[in-house]
Amino acid sequence: MMASEQVDVDGLAELVRGCEDVRARLVLVTDTQEQWRLHHGEVLLDAPDLDTNGEETWLYPAVAFVARRLRGSLVADLLCGKPADIGRFRVFADQDSTHVSADNLRGNQVWTGRTTPWPRTEWTIRRISTDYRNHGVLVGDTSHPSFLTFDQAVSSFLYRRPYDSRTTVDQLWRVVQPRRGAWFQKVTVAPDRLTVDLEGDDLDGVVLELSEPAGSRWLLVEGADAYGFDLPEGLRVESLLIAHRSGKWLDMRHFPAGPYGSVRDTSVVWEQPELELELLLADGEGPQLECKREIPDKDARTRKKMLKTVAAFASQPGGGTILFGIEDDNLEIVGLSQDQSADEQKRRIGDMIRNNLEPAPVCHPRVIKHDYKRVIAVDVPGGNQPCAYRDNGRLEFYVRRGSSSILASYREIEEGFCPHPGTG
Repeated sequence: MMASEQVDVDGLAELVRGCEDVRARLVLVTDTQEQWRLHHGEVLLDAPDLDTNGEETWLYPAVAFVARRLRGSLVADLLCGKPADIGRFRVFADQDSTHVSADNLRGNQVWTGRTTPWPRTEWTIRRISTDYRNHGVLVGDTSHPSFLTFDQAVSSFLYRRPYDSRTTVDQLWRVVQPRRGAWFQKVTVAPDRLTVDLEGDDLDGVVLELSEPAGSRWLLVEGADAYGFDLPEGLRVESLLIAHRSGKWLDMRHFPAGPYGSVRDTSVVWEQPELELELLLADGEGPQLECKREIPDKDARTRKKMLKTVAAFASQPGGGTILFGIEDDNLEIVGLSQDQSADEQKRRIGDMIRNNLEPAPVCHPRVIKHDYKRVIAVDVPGGNQPCAYRDNGRLEFYVRRGSSSILASYREIEEGFCPHPGTG
């Protein structure tokens, strides 16, 4: 769902300079109060109506959070390492990196803490400097809030959500450009029909395609509307829904409703949840799917086996999903005991993850009903840092290889997920 390429800072700066104005959210730090150094900048291009947050400033003794509509030329100068005046702040950005990544993302795709309903292109410049100091408690006033830590303030300011280890900002810049030519507002999957609610600013010549293993079907788009494909035999595994024009994709969805483990794609509505479960199981256990007959409880061995799988999923970019209530040898849907409520079962799973993994991934167990049987799915989001299982104070790191979770070192995970052979 994501295509990545390399560009240079000068090329990105010229793109930004060509915008009359942009939306910017800047995190600034200072030692002198005279010059402020950019810690992180989020820039939204060509989207005057898409950022509803107004101008604001959160000012603390050595930290400032600034949201402004700025001239594209001013932001371009900062990208090139030139200082700029933004209100009361004299701002400069350390150009210790010229490495720019460009990623094309489909609509409703989560990537480094952010999601948008429309497809987008993101350019990121990573921070090389590891300079970091503890700013302590940030005390606000009647115009802005207080925070226990700097990281909590960053997460609240940028994403309007509580801090967790998955929202750690390790980029100097992130520049986002919406691609709203054509995008899927909602995809509804019923037992015998798939319906797409299509929106877009430029739909001339757009083709809507449902590509299945046995062949493909096309519809020529005639404007923003609902379009449908009949599914006489249901939705096939590995089907791809894609809007494209002149050889370039505009938006897409891949089924099952992946990617596994990430925050669930709210634009995909399953009118028959059993169908989603069957698609998840179609390819069997593998790098991003694990099945368990029961929720491990008192048995330490089975509990550790489950938790090291969660750690492995959390340490890989694509995350993963664990299904409870499935025989792992033949993938038969047997369901969980209903002696306990679903809420209690989900709480038990969440407690085990929070109490035994570091950093604990933010998982949201959910119930899938199938022929009156209860299955619980735990979607584990992939992270940008290794996750470890705590074993009597010792941290153990794992990676996923095939359908196994294998012991690895922290360095091996960071350098390419290369496991120790034959361990785990």
